Amino acid sequence: MAVGVPIEKQGYLPQTIGYTVLGLGFGWLVLAAWYGQPTVLGFIFERPWLRHLGKRSYAIYILHIPILTVFHSVYKSVLARTDRDGRDVLLLVLAFLVVIVAAELSWHCYEKQFLKLKKYFPRADV
Repeated sequence: MAVGVPIEKQGYLPQTIGYTVLGLGFGWLVLAAWYGQPTVLGFIFERPWLRHLGKRSYAIYILHIPILTVFHSVYKSVLARTDRDGRDVLLLVLAFLVVIVAAELSWHCYEKQFLKLKKYFPRADV
């Protein structure tokens, strides 16, 4: 559970009880979102910007590793040899923005076009 600590060095307790608590907590979040009760959690999940980001989440999932790999190689080859003074954080923010822009482009140029084909494949009632 500790960021940056290998799993084998975390010990028995975080690997058993800690991950169980995390799993139950995220399961509770999913159930709370599913039932849509008017709570603070529902208020958060219904924000337009979050719903917008959710529609692009698959592209973010697919594209973030290649983009971060490129940014990491730039970091290692150029910025690691210079005086950083906050440039590593700036590079991370820039990488985040590039991932979001690439996901937006993927949504409009690729995914949305496939979603238009849904009208040709009617849903079969079960």
